[in-house]
Amino acid sequence: MNLQERIAGVTKLGQLFKEQNASIGEIISKGMNKPIRQATGEVIGCYALCKYFVSVAEDMLKPSKVDGAKTDVEIWYEPLGTILGIMPFNYPLWQIIRFAMPPLLAGNKVYVRADETIWDGVEAINGLIKE
Repeated sequence: MNLQERIAGVTKLGQLFKEQNASIGEIISKGMNKPIRQATGEVIGCYALCKYFVSVAEDMLKPSKVDGAKTDVEIWYEPLGTILGIMPFNYPLWQIIRFAMPPLLAGNKVYVRADETIWDGVEAINGLIKE
């Protein structure tokens, strides 16, 4: 999958967060006993984060020259493989999206080990990603 396809996927994921804010917020609220306003705020925050990463992905991932080197030196951003993240329970969506977006946009796979108390929120993210 090339960068443009990954950007399109993150754009769609962000749009789904925006469109399904109420239903995902309810899942978080019930699963964590978090006030609904905080839960839906977290979902909208994830939408904004996806939007941000989409807006900067091309610039962040393009090769760059190192000034001052004695020879021509460039930094290239290439996939590393699978990146592991172990997530806390307090912000189930935000923590996962904040962790996962940069490596996914860079072409990596991510494996997230989330706290079992937020399993419903994780399942909600999985459902959105499959869409």
